[in-house]
Amino acid sequence: MNDNDKEIKRIKRIILEQIQSNFDFVRHDDIPEIEVSASEVAGLLWKRFRLSDVRIWCELSEAHDDLLLSALDDLAKKRKLKFFSIRLTKEMNINDIGFACELGKGTRTLGFVNVKLTVSRLYSKEPLKKKERDEHTILNVKERVEQIRTERDEYFAQRFGKIDFDLERKLHRAGLIKEARYRNAALTVSQDIKKKRKEKFED
Repeated sequence: MNDNDKEIKRIKRIILEQIQSNFDFVRHDDIPEIEVSASEVAGLLWKRFRLSDVRIWCELSEAHDDLLLSALDDLAKKRKLKFFSIRLTKEMNINDIGFACELGKGTRTLGFVNVKLTVSRLYSKEPLKKKERDEHTILNVKERVEQIRTERDEYFAQRFGKIDFDLERKLHRAGLIKEARYRNAALTVSQDIKKKRKEKFED
């Protein structure tokens, strides 16, 4: 196993940990494999997240998107996550991508007080069977993201002329660094002025 494979394995572990620790329950009555009592309902476990979230979880930057997308792609192909939506919306940064996936099935007690959620199955431990996939299931995550980014680039090229998104990212980073340096310099000057005033007062 090379370094890339090791890193992808680490990323997959972190993604699953994060997704499985905080998800949404959506009622779905047609789940034959789950038996429920009169006080329970069956449902699917769903999660919406962004590529920017994955970067934060894994403590990586946009420069590592290829590894992050490879990890997501592998989870989809091995049926450990069921992706049904991948898109870029106008609310997102141009270098971000939104994902929606199903991660398992479970039950929830009825009512609003002392609600109990029980996970019956996680696809990470019991992968989806081929027959459980449908026309909305996305297996080629990385390919879909590349397609969306190509369409994004073409749209911006038609409307605003060709844009070098890699250069944009570098300029954005440079701007943040410049702003941070300016704030540090301003803080230093402010501290120096206060120090001199204090010394003058003490004299």
